[in-house]
Amino acid sequence: MANFELDNISADDIVIALMGATGSGKSQFINTATKTNCMGVGHTLRSHTSSIQTIRVPLPNDSRNRSVVFVDTPSFNNTAARDSDGDADGELSDERVLEMLAEWLGRSYQNSIKLSGIIYTHRITDNRMAGSPLRNLHLFEQLVGVDAIPNVVLATTMWAPNPSAAQQSLSENREAQLVQRYWKAMLDQGSRTMRYRGTYESAWSIVDEFLAHSTPRKLLLQRELIDEKKPLHQTRAGMALQDVRWIVSDYRATDKHHRRLRVFERMLAVSV
Repeated sequence: MANFELDNISADDIVIALMGATGSGKSQFINTATKTNCMGVGHTLRSHTSSIQTIRVPLPNDSRNRSVVFVDTPSFNNTAARDSDGDADGELSDERVLEMLAEWLGRSYQNSIKLSGIIYTHRITDNRMAGSPLRNLHLFEQLVGVDAIPNVVLATTMWAPNPSAAQQSLSENREAQLVQRYWKAMLDQGSRTMRYRGTYESAWSIVDEFLAHSTPRKLLLQRELIDEKKPLHQTRAGMALQDVRWIVSDYRATDKHHRRLRVFERMLAVSV
């Protein structure tokens, strides 16, 4: 059940990757599903996952004796990778995360290993869908591609175990907004949404969804890198990352300009 190398994954394994924003519960999901503490779990906005980690467990009650391999992935805007790369703005961090994913996915595809499913985690406690969560979602869509979207479960996490009526209503309203607006395109293309309640049973109910309705598929990034032999920066994910970087850079420059104007205006007010 320990962490192991990609070369030890069999084409017969059921390989499920977890992706999502920092702190959205990817590592906690794996620890709960495997009844281990092998994946470090962070409790702040600083990512605790700075490399791709895998763990194999037997598929419960399986007559074919198959195994499930969970793949824990780092998030974009990963501050742990940022620190190691020494990039104060975090841009190099995102490039490095994409390079890590591309290398792992490319090698796995060359080894005839395809993902049986991807769980994209999102905190139901987030009160708005903007900034990093929206950015992560956009990059995720470009990495997966339309053909593999049916193998995606969009899992909401951090549901309160004993919510008040008001808390439950607020969470359900947020869920409805995700379904009707931000996730609508993916849901229309065949992905599903489920609630992860933080329990062993809830985790495996999501895994069972893949077993019942999914077949292993290659991702768009794998097809582009291996079949079409595109360099990473020319893939949809690579180009999307560049687009996002330009938008963020432009926003930061504009925001800095506005802050300088506000300081100047306050100085004028004081002088008058």
